[in-house]
Amino acid sequence: MDIRHLRCFMTAAEHMNFTKAARQLFLTQSAVSYQISSLEKEVGVKLFERDPHLVRFTPAGERFHEGLQGLLKGYGELVAEIQGLPSGEAGSLVLGFHGIAEKRFLPPLLRRFRREHPKIAMELKRLDMVAMSKALQKGGVDIAFMLQLSMPDRPEIHHRLLFTVPLVVVLPKDHPLAQRESLTHGDLAGEGFLELNLPVNAPAHASFVETCARAGFRPRIAQRFSDLESLFLAIEMGAGIAIFPRYRAEVQIGEGHAMVEMRGEGSDAPFVVAWMADNDNPVLPVFLRAMGVRD
Repeated sequence: MDIRHLRCFMTAAEHMNFTKAARQLFLTQSAVSYQISSLEKEVGVKLFERDPHLVRFTPAGERFHEGLQGLLKGYGELVAEIQGLPSGEAGSLVLGFHGIAEKRFLPPLLRRFRREHPKIAMELKRLDMVAMSKALQKGGVDIAFMLQLSMPDRPEIHHRLLFTVPLVVVLPKDHPLAQRESLTHGDLAGEGFLELNLPVNAPAHASFVETCARAGFRPRIAQRFSDLESLFLAIEMGAGIAIFPRYRAEVQIGEGHAMVEMRGEGSDAPFVVAWMADNDNPVLPVFLRAMGVRD
């Protein structure tokens, strides 16, 4: 049995006439009769009752026709899907994002992409800065919407700037600088800074040190932490201060914190879309083109 036998059966069932089925299939009537007979022999039951003037289903033929409709539809959809795989028009994509991305632009982008590419499945993963960096490098996500500060400085990671996010200084509420409207990096000389552990925080740390150097001082790192909750608790205790994106600080601060906007050089952080250059998922370039990004 092959797909030609099944299509011949369905065409004969549509017309209930072998001659009309033969015309539609560009076959002879005897060829249609032969294929139907071969199919009946294969399944072991008679599918049509035939006489010189009439063709009709047997009970088995009617049930076979009902079941075959769904089977052939699924076959057609499967063929269309696998034909789209090499071009990236079918397949799947895993997207990682931070908390700000979905609020600013991601929902309309994904709605449009789903509408234009309905055969592509998308899996969404909300990850913090540390987990995002690891997932991007290890293939846990195909594409990442992330702060450039948390992205390893490696040539195999490609990225494009999407927008910038403002940075703030988080201090204890009773800190002398807590009442200022804004602060520059130069205003923070002599303060003890709290950071996340290296090497995960290495890109952000390197950028911070360079900005402080241009402001005329080398920052003193008072303590490092493995998680944000402990870091923000230490700020509230008076152990030091920290610089964070506003959207991240707003989620973490408590009553004992103050948050002051940064101004001047290094007062904002680039937010990028990033992907690995050696990622061979054919859906990736399709998604990037939909964003207007060219590798």
